[in-house]
Amino acid sequence: MIRHYIKITLLQFRKHLLISILNIAGLAIGMACFILIMLYVIHELQYDRYNENYDDIYRMAVDAKIGNTLIRCTWTPAPLPAAMYEEFPEVRAVTRIFDRAQRVKFGDHIYEEERAAAVDSAFTKIFTLNYIEGSPGPMLNEPGQVLLDKSTARKYFGYESAYGQVIKIRDTIPLTVVGVYEDFPSQSHFHFNMLISLLSFDGLYNNPKWFANEFKTYMLLEPGFPAKELEGKLPSFIDKYLYQGTYEESTDDENYWKFYLQQIREIHLGSDLDGEFETNGNLAYVRIFSIIALLLLLVACINYVNLTTARSATRTREVGVRKTYGASREKLRMQFFGESLIYSFLALILAIGLVELVMGPYRSITGREIEFHYLDNLLLILGLMALPIIVGLLAGIYPAYYINRFSAVDSLGFNKEQVVLVKNIAYMNNLEAYKDELKSRPEVIQFSVSSWVPGDKITNWAFGADGVEQDFSLNVNFADENYAETMGIETVSGRYFSTEFNADMDKIVLNETAVRLLEMEDPIGRITYLWGDRALPYKVIGVVKDYHWESKHMKVRPHALLLLSERFRDPYYLSIRIAGSDYKKFIETLQDDWERYVPTIPFQYEILDRHYDGIYRNEKKIRSLLIFFSVITIIISCLGLFGLTAFMAERRTREIGIRKSNGASTGHILRLMSLDSTKWVILANIVAWPITWMAMRRWLESFAYRIEIPLWIFGLAGIIAFLIAFATVSFHAIRASMQNPGISLRYE
Repeated sequence: MIRHYIKITLLQFRKHLLISILNIAGLAIGMACFILIMLYVIHELQYDRYNENYDDIYRMAVDAKIGNTLIRCTWTPAPLPAAMYEEFPEVRAVTRIFDRAQRVKFGDHIYEEERAAAVDSAFTKIFTLNYIEGSPGPMLNEPGQVLLDKSTARKYFGYESAYGQVIKIRDTIPLTVVGVYEDFPSQSHFHFNMLISLLSFDGLYNNPKWFANEFKTYMLLEPGFPAKELEGKLPSFIDKYLYQGTYEESTDDENYWKFYLQQIREIHLGSDLDGEFETNGNLAYVRIFSIIALLLLLVACINYVNLTTARSATRTREVGVRKTYGASREKLRMQFFGESLIYSFLALILAIGLVELVMGPYRSITGREIEFHYLDNLLLILGLMALPIIVGLLAGIYPAYYINRFSAVDSLGFNKEQVVLVKNIAYMNNLEAYKDELKSRPEVIQFSVSSWVPGDKITNWAFGADGVEQDFSLNVNFADENYAETMGIETVSGRYFSTEFNADMDKIVLNETAVRLLEMEDPIGRITYLWGDRALPYKVIGVVKDYHWESKHMKVRPHALLLLSERFRDPYYLSIRIAGSDYKKFIETLQDDWERYVPTIPFQYEILDRHYDGIYRNEKKIRSLLIFFSVITIIISCLGLFGLTAFMAERRTREIGIRKSNGASTGHILRLMSLDSTKWVILANIVAWPITWMAMRRWLESFAYRIEIPLWIFGLAGIIAFLIAFATVSFHAIRASMQNPGISLRYE
């Protein structure tokens, strides 16, 4: 029976070669897109599952209000773990994570490790590490211990054993390597290449202050213990430890401080708090792409149905003859289902080849290390076997029953263009000399030093002020007198810091949002107090226009600028605004100067616009994917339209010959053949416009700042779709109209 179906399918394939090839190609592209999207979806849903204790790992998060400032963050204080061990027997292990870049020295080499973290020994009990050197026993429970990942160990020691080797951080703290672990999997919401014993930092791990929030805290609960039960105990816990019995349950208009738990599975696709280790994904995008995958597959199936149905009109004689010889409706249906399944399996083979071909670029587009190991994954093998069966049945169901009826797709408030960022300048002992070199460069317009630049995570400090009843918090950056000019930040009242004034060290500059928060009609000259301490007064000397430090998903937050001082923060960035766009030559000059002044520290730089645009990395990846799959959808649709038009031209050859003999022009034939196809394109646009409008409006609502959707976009999309369809149809229409009428009349 199977041999019989294969024989008939091959006969039909040869008889209708073009449509058969287009059928397989359309299904293959649809399947390939479905596989690619689902690989992305599965990858996103598998984050952090490498941990053996995945179901019982939680992170502590903060939801708070201080004055008019809302705080949603992951930052927690040092005394938290000890108190949790004391109060909650259901907590098996707690670890604090202090993630900061560390300067590492080994021999004559100096490295800047951006992904270093100091942790408690409980880290190795909560999270799963695969050790290459060292044992899974107690680790990081003494000062001066460090674990390295495989890549970092190879970077430092080559292929020699790293175990027992000694490195230094901060020039003075020796660390002994007690183990090497495999690099964290790509599907982890953090990737630390160095885990340092927290006990190595005296004054940090044992800081007794409950409002010194410097850590991220993770815990391991007893297996199956309900997190909601533990969360129910947290208000009294806060009252006891943070407020020493003075905390009262607040209303929406009062201050409050709340802890809550995040299960580790909720972090990558469901968390966007201040202090996230890395840019997380978005569950909404996973759902959107799941729908897109199904729609692409459906489009491919519809094209198959259209082409097969069109072709089936030529098979009425075959069906009639077979019925005359006793073929039942069931046998004929099985024949067409069999053809559809064979085509689907051929399409699957082609689809797998396409997936393998584009996997490299696809990883770059998604920014994910997606793997396609189908030979060692039973579920994937079963899924790939099921896919052509489902597609074959879905695509074949209509043709099978249809044929059987026959009888016999702002402004940011600062200027991020043409600014080069030089990193690690805190390590330069001769920074002023390096800056003097810059002054002599004709392409340099202005430069400044600062602790952070837009797009960075930034510190948030508490303040008080005369005339303001409640304390408040501000995002604080530390910069020199040239920062506003270098960044193109506009001062709207008062002044910015200046070297003409020798006493600006105790001055502060606010943004417009901070002024509105404090309800200051005339903020110039008002006094604020750092941490509410009247021994630390800062006088307001100016107000700058609001500018977007963070993503436009968030509203501009209260922001303050303090003059760079060794008292609080070292400079990290040297920002240089240049004329022209020849970055390459200028950066080579910067590097040459750097290597003369600081030969032991690697030269590191970024371009500000790329650095800042990193906060939209997820949106850019999603945009690339949407464009990619929109193009694929158009290609699949055009394949179907191309095949249908070819069939129409073939079926109407005699009619076209008669019309040509009676004087019909090429334009008349073109209009005749185009009308049937393009009217469906117009109808499809009418259906698609309201759906698209609602979907786009829903997506834009996730941004605090957003545009309105212009109506002309829909008209433009409709015109483009019409032109694509018209161009596709025109090829066959013109070709048919140019044929000799005599040959056309002899057709069939």
